[in-house]
Amino acid sequence: MSRRMEDSHGSKGGSRMQRKDRIFIITLVAISLSGISSCAQMAGGELELVEGKFHSSIAGISGFATAYFLTLNETRVIQRIVIHLDAPIKNVDIYVRVKEDNWKLVKQIKGYIDALTPISVATRGDAIRVVQKSASRNYEYIQKIEAFSVPR
Repeated sequence: MSRRMEDSHGSKGGSRMQRKDRIFIITLVAISLSGISSCAQMAGGELELVEGKFHSSIAGISGFATAYFLTLNETRVIQRIVIHLDAPIKNVDIYVRVKEDNWKLVKQIKGYIDALTPISVATRGDAIRVVQKSASRNYEYIQKIEAFSVPR
């Protein structure tokens, strides 16, 4: 009876095991909380505007598509893109330049997007290209592109 009580209330072997279990659990909780805060920051937390130069071009684009560019001042992980528009547009492809002359398609939008609609992406690059593949008779134009990233 006394041996059973000693084991259930923590003999030396049991207390060592409990200490290891506690350390393990505390470590798991700490890792989980740090991961949750990082994901929360990327998903909807504070993001900063990344500076760059905006311009448009029809050169090198097939058909009547117009391409709009935002060339960033530095390479960053782009979390969100906001396109400033005259009016809703449709049929848009969004690319991020990941290396020199290497553009990665990050979003294809077939339907309409409204002015200031945030577009979530998570790609490292130094430029954004938005290709407006079709326009209505009113010729809606993209006025500006903004890129947002996690603060440094």
